[in-house]
Amino acid sequence: MFRSKTAAPRVLKKTIDADESRRKRGEQNIELRKTAREEQLQKRRMPMIPQVVDPRDTSGTPTLASIPALLQDVASTDPARQLHGTKQFRKLLSIQDNPPIQPVIECGVLPRLLNFLKSNNPILQFEAAWALTNVASGNREQTKCVIDLGAIPVFVQLLMSPNKDVREQAVWALGNIAGDSAPFRDYVLKAGALIPLLRVCASEGGVPPTISLLRNATWAISNLCRGKPQPDFNIVRHALPCLNYLLNSSDEEVLTDACWAISYLTDDNTPSNVKIQHVLETGSVAKVVKLLGHHLPKVQTPALRAVGNIVTGSDRQTQMVLAAGALPLLLPLLSSVKRGIRKEACWAISNVTAGNEEQIDAIINANLIPSLINLLNRDEFNVQKEATWAISNITNNGNAKHVRYLVQQGVLPPLIEMFKCSDPKIIMVALEGVDNILKIGEKDGDSNKFAEIVEECGGVDQLELLQRHDNEDIYKKSVQILQTYFESEEEEDDASLAPKVNASAQQFTFGDSSDNGSKFGSFDFGSSSTPEFTFS
Repeated sequence: MFRSKTAAPRVLKKTIDADESRRKRGEQNIELRKTAREEQLQKRRMPMIPQVVDPRDTSGTPTLASIPALLQDVASTDPARQLHGTKQFRKLLSIQDNPPIQPVIECGVLPRLLNFLKSNNPILQFEAAWALTNVASGNREQTKCVIDLGAIPVFVQLLMSPNKDVREQAVWALGNIAGDSAPFRDYVLKAGALIPLLRVCASEGGVPPTISLLRNATWAISNLCRGKPQPDFNIVRHALPCLNYLLNSSDEEVLTDACWAISYLTDDNTPSNVKIQHVLETGSVAKVVKLLGHHLPKVQTPALRAVGNIVTGSDRQTQMVLAAGALPLLLPLLSSVKRGIRKEACWAISNVTAGNEEQIDAIINANLIPSLINLLNRDEFNVQKEATWAISNITNNGNAKHVRYLVQQGVLPPLIEMFKCSDPKIIMVALEGVDNILKIGEKDGDSNKFAEIVEECGGVDQLELLQRHDNEDIYKKSVQILQTYFESEEEEDDASLAPKVNASAQQFTFGDSSDNGSKFGSFDFGSSSTPEFTFS
């Protein structure tokens, strides 16, 4: 057993260094959206009937059995039959549940629909674009059929159509294709879609775009900015001024997708944080920070992701986020009903506490520490581990005043509880935090008051258990902490209890061999020169 002692602490290399303290998105794999939700936002089908469709149309919804007759219509030279057949295919593909995308592809109608995209009839263009958009909303192979058809350049041209409904449908189609995968996204970017897509968001002749068009355009832009591997930043950075403009919108859908686009563009894997810097230079940060306080979680979520990404940058870049007023807005997010928001808020704060002492002062002054400790003590593990990082980073990068404040707020018991978790990395982060706290305790007087707290809350017992951990780093760290700050009660055991060897007789004698002592006897190993031991 170990108990606290006063000794000069050993000088050891920190387990969590400065590069590790700030954690980029890819390393942490932190996701706010579930996969199903993300897939839903990447692609959209259009089941509704827009105003451009004639309300007098009473032909009803076709069935698969109608396909042969519809093929004859679209193959006709009669414009009325062409429009009727195309509209019916569009209706077939707009069925809400399980639209028959594959049978439509296999019937061979897609090339004809592409030809209609190139016509001079905006109603026919619109219906054909709508049908192909819904084909592109299918699985990857089905989307690829639209690409292989050569539809991407045609849709890019339609972004400049004088007809607003055709423009919007082209936006939707390109958004679906880009949302499928990174390679398909790159096809759209290489076809030159981004710049005309940005123009769609601007007023035309003093007339602003409809809210429907603006929503779809913002969503399509966000799909062009997202995905791994990331898109060519030299291309997508041209979206930044437009996104900065879109952040002024009062529409929650536009704000949500604009913030997601900013979050993708600030997911920076460059050594000098070039992407983050480009975003900062647009003046978007103050707007994104303000949206942390939006009343809807669906807006808070991407705003938090963007802010969290920016504070993975340099201290100077992080300071711009703090100067915009982010910390007071993060406080209520730590008590959000959404677990993902609480977790992401802790992650963002951990990247601030990886900064300088002034930034840690700001965290404390914003009263974030009590909430962090509460989450460390009570929340689910995925939130607790982010809170562990945030706390441990303070002990690494802060000063003695910061550490004493943490102890005063009761950080040691919940931090020690993290020794019991199943994640070796988080155990090491918690061990590093406790070690740093104990180092400060050594400097505060003759007795280490922090070591006494560790002992009182069962920390010594947990450290002793960690000496049997499978992870060698955990074993070494726990041994180092015990040997540095705690003394073994077994060190004072009576040396007379150690076994004594009678070399000449190859015997081991236990106890006092004098006549007055208690003799337990001896074990003779025979004439062998080397005694052998068998344990079973």
